[in-house]
Amino acid sequence: MNNLDHDFEKEHPREAEYVRILDRLYSHEPFGFSRFNDGERLCMEGAVGGNCDGHQYFPSLGRALRETLSKPQSYDLALGDLEFDSKCGYPDIPWVNACALMWGLEQEKLERFFHGVSSHKHDAVLVGPSRLASAAPVDWSHVVIPQTNCWKAIEYMSDKTLKHPKVYVIAAGMPACVLVHRIRNGHPESTAIDVGSVLDPIAGFVTRSYQLELPWANGEKKTNPD
Repeated sequence: MNNLDHDFEKEHPREAEYVRILDRLYSHEPFGFSRFNDGERLCMEGAVGGNCDGHQYFPSLGRALRETLSKPQSYDLALGDLEFDSKCGYPDIPWVNACALMWGLEQEKLERFFHGVSSHKHDAVLVGPSRLASAAPVDWSHVVIPQTNCWKAIEYMSDKTLKHPKVYVIAAGMPACVLVHRIRNGHPESTAIDVGSVLDPIAGFVTRSYQLELPWANGEKKTNPD
């Protein structure tokens, strides 16, 4: 990385990471992108209750999340803004910016991400709840998972994603981190991208406060399952 690239990444971390994701998609380079934020940290710490989407903090999920951070990985571990200072308790990990796709959504540039996935040499698969089906291009297949507490379906999700090299776009809450880990370690020719909540407003569900500011959002917050 030259000094100009380094300065741009330092000054525009979200955009720089978004460009890096696009570069790897369009070059057909397999990679993984796993997002950690306050919910994942609390689950790893053994908190009681659940995150803002209603996913329960299962102790077994917390253990699995800690395992993904226990040694260097062959994929990117991404950190959300809420955990920038805490580093999720793992300050030595070379974290990347978890808000790259959020930046693409806010800047109305997410179409390039969709095109990069659809034009990849491997088929595209959305792993997410049924209510997100309308957010995915028609050429993507769909592994339908529960709206909440999909940790209970982690073995089903793993079985559906470890057979053939594909590009997996994963909207599965906290368990997405574990699924990315399994895909990248079990089938390194596959790409696994944890997209968080970025598909929600595209499907008509505004589930985060920042999404209320989108020029095409209807301003109504919808968090309940179908």
